Amino acid sequence: LKLNVYPNPSNGEAIHINFTAQNEATEFVLRDMHGKLIVSQTVTTTNAEVSTKLPNTENLPAGCYLLEVQSGDHATTKKVVVL
Repeated sequence: LKLNVYPNPSNGEAIHINFTAQNEATEFVLRDMHGKLIVSQTVTTTNAEVSTKLPNTENLPAGCYLLEVQSGDHATTKKVVVL
């Protein structure tokens, strides 16, 4: 899964994601370092280049977050930093 998360680090801007969607819906889950769910979003577009903004990610408290990405059998986790 080709994935670009920006801005990273963020200064309070919303978190955007560009990715190449595969044959199945893609789920994004943002958690803080304690595992608390911040936001979850499912993108149902398939087989295309997709650009999306994670809702409610403006002005997150400073810290490190984990963005879990799952599409079918493919899963990855990206670290997102808010300054």
